[in-house]
Amino acid sequence: RFYNDYKTGQAQFQADIKIKSGCSRASVMQIFGATTQSTAFMAWTIDNKLTHYSGGSFYSPVFDRYLTLNVLHDTKTGKVSVYVNRVLRGTFTDHGRTNHYFKAGVYHQKGMSSRCDVYLKNIHMFQK
Repeated sequence: RFYNDYKTGQAQFQADIKIKSGCSRASVMQIFGATTQSTAFMAWTIDNKLTHYSGGSFYSPVFDRYLTLNVLHDTKTGKVSVYVNRVLRGTFTDHGRTNHYFKAGVYHQKGMSSRCDVYLKNIHMFQK
């Protein structure tokens, strides 16, 4: 959990992330805080892909190499834009205004593989 709490404006998470092969059904990055559920956004790894929650894939392949992940949250529009290696891969609707903050690492989800290794480096956060 990062202590970058925000309720308004724009916030950005940027990091180089590497997911070891075999990791599946784990949340690797999230924007915590929403009014209709716990999170505004979650990036999961499923079957060598990054997905929006357990749904549609927005980038693959992800295993065993560093990728640059940028997640931008605009609270005014309620949109989360996701870039991988500087290319827009998806825009998603958050789940309501409240206090938000970023989390990254491995967060267990139902059906997660028995071992998941995720590495993060060059972590930066910005607010406007």
